[in-house]
Parts: sequence; structure tokens; C-alpha cells
Amino acid sequence: MCGISGLALFNKASSMELRSYLDPMVENQNHRGPDASGIHINDQKTLALGHNRLSIIDLSFSANQPMSSECGNFTIVFNGEIYNHKELATILERQGIIFRTHSDTEVLLYCLICLGVDETIRNLKGMYAFAFYDSKEDVLTLARDYIGEKPLHYCINERGLAFSSELKALFASGFLKTKEINKESLAQYFRYGYIPSPNTIINQCYKLHPGHSLTYFSRDKKITTKDHRRETLTSEKNKCPNVEDYPSAKSALKHRLNSIIERQSISDVPLGAFLSGGIDSTLVTSVLQSQSESPVDTFTIGFTNKAFDESSYAKDISNYLGTNHNEVILDGNDLVEMLDTYCDVFDEPFADASALPSLAINKHARKSVKVCLSGDGGDELFCGYNRYSHTFQAHTRMSKLPSWAARTIELAHGSLSSEKVDHFYHVLMRILRRPTSSNIGLKLQKLVAAKNYKSASEYYTYLCSYWTNLEDLIGVSDDTGVVPFISNENEVDFIKSAMSWDMENYLPGDNLVKTDRTSMHNNLEIRVPLLDIDMLALSNSMPLDHKYYKSQKKFILKDTLTDYVPSKYIDRPKMGFTPPIGDWLNSCLNEQLREYLSSERIRKGGILSEPAIFQTITEHQTGFRDHSNKLWAALIFQRWHERHYEHIKIS
Repeated sequence: MCGISGLALFNKASSMELRSYLDPMVENQNHRGPDASGIHINDQKTLALGHNRLSIIDLSFSANQPMSSECGNFTIVFNGEIYNHKELATILERQGIIFRTHSDTEVLLYCLICLGVDETIRNLKGMYAFAFYDSKEDVLTLARDYIGEKPLHYCINERGLAFSSELKALFASGFLKTKEINKESLAQYFRYGYIPSPNTIINQCYKLHPGHSLTYFSRDKKITTKDHRRETLTSEKNKCPNVEDYPSAKSALKHRLNSIIERQSISDVPLGAFLSGGIDSTLVTSVLQSQSESPVDTFTIGFTNKAFDESSYAKDISNYLGTNHNEVILDGNDLVEMLDTYCDVFDEPFADASALPSLAINKHARKSVKVCLSGDGGDELFCGYNRYSHTFQAHTRMSKLPSWAARTIELAHGSLSSEKVDHFYHVLMRILRRPTSSNIGLKLQKLVAAKNYKSASEYYTYLCSYWTNLEDLIGVSDDTGVVPFISNENEVDFIKSAMSWDMENYLPGDNLVKTDRTSMHNNLEIRVPLLDIDMLALSNSMPLDHKYYKSQKKFILKDTLTDYVPSKYIDRPKMGFTPPIGDWLNSCLNEQLREYLSSERIRKGGILSEPAIFQTITEHQTGFRDHSNKLWAALIFQRWHERHYEHIKIS
């Protein structure tokens, strides 16, 4: 895990000018790789590459980057891990390549030299973002892994092309003459809580799409991009056995997961696992512990608010598996203390509040290990989110109600506050002695809203949204920046389309951004076995009813997990990883809310609508409606904008 940066100028410059851009980029990504750093400038003085290293495989000086071939014609900077680098090295050694190190960087370098970019990408199993320079042809190629685990940002202007792992490095470089907020990106942020690829919050800066490469041909001043995803997934090396029948699918899943975790647990530094107590992290931890001769270090987060706390479940599972368990319990005051860090970690507004506990658990884990396995990706690959099944069913049922019934429900909901709904629900569950879920008032709000949408697809877009009334909030049309969601109106097709939309947008734009930034801020590498290309190919080959069977989500994952852990440890409602932001906005965060979203600050910022914010705060704090997501997004934006507004205009 590392940070990469660089630039290719359209015109020749001096070494001093190249370094004036590159040195601040390297310095601003030191947190991504504090173990070593380096730069490379080509002979023509048109290109410079920078690298920050977090040493994981081959800790020696000779494995540092930028790394050049023995002939000196090829140079690479690389962020990530290539899990099958030993197999690839064996193939290259048969062709006469002699390796100087044991690093995956050198293997990747010579794969690109000997096999070419397209064939190399088809053969890689790992997470990566790299820049590869061929000095003979004067060609620079940038590439990003299939699913988007590793970030890669770039900027193109009249000076040339610049790139970096994180946006803050581009900001620091001086390469951008002006910084203007992209209005479409702003709308996307307030709708989704993140900004989907390829946009960033700033004009002229972009995210390279997952599974894509970008090539700059210096002699022709030409830039091209290519999508490698289809040919990678259908590559012979990634093909799956027949998994139409369930026993074969379960056997293949168990076999592949064991193989994936075996190769992803290779490390020259201490390695552990996150254990939330949910299906995905428990399965990954169970397999890892089954392969280990000693107790695995596991880490979990909990909250003082028990409605959001899963730490006791994680502890029970740890005791059963025999791991060396560690936990961190957070309250609202801990969150307030982390807010400044949160706004530094993310270079553009980012409203996923679960990043706060992620920061805390990564910091704690780094005290013991340098690498952690995570269960991310299980929901998207194996139909784990409630919204996949509930959206279509809720919309279908609400749309079939007689108008008088729909009106009655609307009136009843209008007279009953979200706060009262939550209270009645928890009282009822205590009486019935049944486990509780969180945010019931908010969930009821979303259910009642189903009648306002013509199709389940439109309703799904609403469910994925923080703010929908964008014209009232920031003065753009409500459909600005909407990423299309297209589905035939039958349940099976809808669920498949929803999973696909999340894989394209939510996973790389939100979950994996959170994972990368919060871990890299703490010099920790996170590996995600369930997003390995082999697992992705297997999931794509399975029929939906292996994943969603008789209303049971992630059916095949749960069934496989019972081979390792008794079902009593996992049969309970899904809780997720989000902290009780709604409660905290009314308590420990209330002062921040009133400070940053005050009339004076909103007018000074010049972007948000004062009436829209005032109404939302009032409804939330009186308990009439749960607007925690909306207010959290607005608070985070205001904090981000005030940190940068003197240097950033709105286009």
C-alpha cells in the first residue's frame, strides 16, 4: 500500500520546475507511505513520477519505488498488492527474467514489459493503481484495478497531465491554476453522500474509472482510455466451473474463498482481521483462523448506544473461534474529537458517517498489525442489503393500495413523529423480547415515500439519496447528477440491476473510498478477499436464487459460514456499521450543527439555502422527522468548504 503521483508536461521543462510540482505531491501523501519515498525524472525533462511506500512485501531498500528495469527504459510507481505475483514471476523466469527482489512491484514491472498492458491486466489478481512509463516510446499508462479498491485521480489542462492517489496531492502541486467547484458533483454529493466516478468536487480533476487505463502518447500529445473489465472477467484464468446447481456453487465458493484468503494473508509484517459480528467479516475471519496455527488478531468497534452496537456478538464469535480479540467502544464525544481528522482525511465532501468508526478501529488495529483483512463487498456481490428486496416489494404494494388507503397512511404518518415511532417500536420489542433494529422512524419515512414514485427504479434512487430537493437546497434542478438506474419491472431483474448499480457506483464511490482513506491515514493496509477477481467471477456466474433464497439475503454465504460457526451466532437482524448520528446531532454535535449551519455561516458560504437548512434542522430537533443523513451531509460540506473556500470558487 502506497501513494503514487506524477505528471507529464506537454512541453519540456527543467528538473527544478518538475520538482516544484512533484515534491509537494509526494509530501502530501506521506501518510500513505511513511517507510520510504522517491522520485524519477525522465531524460527529456517532460515527465516526473513520485512514490510513498508502506512496506508490506520485501521490506528491503531494493524494493523501493519508483522502480526501473535493468535496462533503464521502463519505470513504474505502484500502489496496492498483486496477490498472484509469485505465479507470475514463475512464468517470467521461464522467459529468462532474473529478479533482483522478492517484491510484487518488480513482477508487475516485468509483466508490463514482457506481456504488455492488456495481457498483464487480464492476468492480475490484486488491488492496484499504477503508472508505467516506457521511455523508448515516450508513453505513460495509468491503470486502476477492476473494482476500484485503490484510488487514482488525474487532471488534464493546458500544461499537461498530472495524477495522484489522493486529490489533496493535486491541490498541493500548483498544477491547477484555479479551483472551481463542479456543480454536478456538488449535486451528486448532496444526493448520494459521495461523488461517483469520474467526477470530483473540482473542475478539471477526475477519478479514473475502476477497471480502466489511461494512456498518454507524448509524441502525438494524445490521450486515450480503455475499459478492461469485460475481457478481464471473461479471461480463461478467471472462468468458473458450472455453478448452476447449489451444491456445486457452495463447494466452489468455499474452495475459492480458502484459496483467496491463503494468498491474501501472505505478508512480511503482522496481519489481522476486522470482526464486526456480521456475516461477511465472520466468514473471512473464520477461514483465516482455520488456516492459522496461532490466534488471529481481530478488531471490532462498538457504541455506547446499544441499538447500534454489535460488539457483544463479535466477542462471542471471537471466543468461539479462539481469536485474540480487541474492541473499541465509542460515544458521541469521541466523534466530536475526530471531526477535524475526518475532514482532513477526505479531500472532497464525503458524508458516510461510518467513516468515523472506521477511523477509530483502523487507528487501534495499527498498534498491533500493519495489514487487516475486511469483509467488505459481501453485500454487493451476494445480495445483502435490505433495499435490494424491500424496494421492489414496498413499491409494488404501495402502488396497489387504493387511493383512500394510501391517503390514510400518509395522514397517519404525518401526525406521528419519527421519534415516537422509534419509541413505540423499542417498547414493543422489549415486551416481545425480540432483538431490535435501528432507525425505525427513518425507515418508515422511506416506506411511506414509495407511493410518490412511478417505478421501483425511481424509488431505489430515492432510497440511495440524502437530499432529493436539490433545487431548494443549492439551486440546481432536482435531477442534476443522477446516475441512471435502469431495470425491467420484475423482481429478479430489479434486484440484479440494483446490485449492479451498487457495484458500479456505491461500492467504489463510497465503501472503498472509506476503506482506503481511513486505513491509509493510519498507515494500515486493508485487503478485501470477497472482492477478489476470482470471487467476483464466481458471483457473476451464480443464479440469483443461490444468493437470495426464500427471502433470505446472502443465503449461500450464511450457509457456508455454518460450516465454521454455529448458526446461533449469526441468526439476527442486519445492523450495519453506521453510528447513531441522529442522536448525536441532537446532543454532542448540536453545538457544531448550530455553529456551522448558522444563518451567518450559510450566507458567508454562499452555496446552501438558509430556509431549506432551517426547516430541516427544526423538523429534526423537534423529533418530527429523522433528517440525520441530510444534516450530516450539510454539516460535513460546510466544514469542508470553510476549510477551502478562500481558494475554491463555484463554477
